[in-house]
Amino acid sequence: MAQLNMFDSVDANENDRSYGWAARTPKAQDLLRAGGFGLDGSGVGSDLGPEDWQIYTPQTPADVFPWVEAAIGLNDALNKAVELVERGHDIETAFWDAFNPVMEKHAKTGAGDTEPRNVGMDALEARTGLSFGW
Repeated sequence: MAQLNMFDSVDANENDRSYGWAARTPKAQDLLRAGGFGLDGSGVGSDLGPEDWQIYTPQTPADVFPWVEAAIGLNDALNKAVELVERGHDIETAFWDAFNPVMEKHAKTGAGDTEPRNVGMDALEARTGLSFGW
């Protein structure tokens, strides 16, 4: 049996109040597309989408832009951390130096929670071939 997710119906409207409805509105779909993400909130290419980062699912239309913006910021932080490692920084210092400002800026989206932090650490390990060692 196929597993459904909150994006299976991309024709949500203002009367649809099921979980994640705001992420399925036409405006949200436009913002996801403009941010370079899949319409299901997933990443495209090497970038991770808001769903991949496991940040809070938007519950209102006003939550959609910060949700997309946080994912863009987290991707930028990941790229910066990779660059710092390539310039000789240890992986832990590179992670925190790159991610702390973004996690603080987008805290209301859950960007500083355990889940996106772990996603970022896993992605940094995968992209650098290094390990945090814990």
